[in-house]
Amino acid sequence: MELLILTAICGLVGLGCVGGAAWAIVGGEDVGVERIFLVMVWLLFAALFLGLAAWVARQGPLRSLGKKSPPQPEQKEEAVGKSA
Repeated sequence: MELLILTAICGLVGLGCVGGAAWAIVGGEDVGVERIFLVMVWLLFAALFLGLAAWVARQGPLRSLGKKSPPQPEQKEEAVGKSA
């Protein structure tokens, strides 16, 4: 459960950083070194947090979300007995 919460928090912070970078690009009136540096820092933090969220999701309980589990041996024997 903790890994799911960590993944959600890291994902939200990463998306917030992407939004901050977009705000720095769109919302700024003057173009200068400060704006470029601000965008680079926002995107660096976004990559860090979104990468961490993806890594935790792939290593944690979300890795088996899309996989189908094979039937258990007891279920195979029951299925064979029912079909005969």
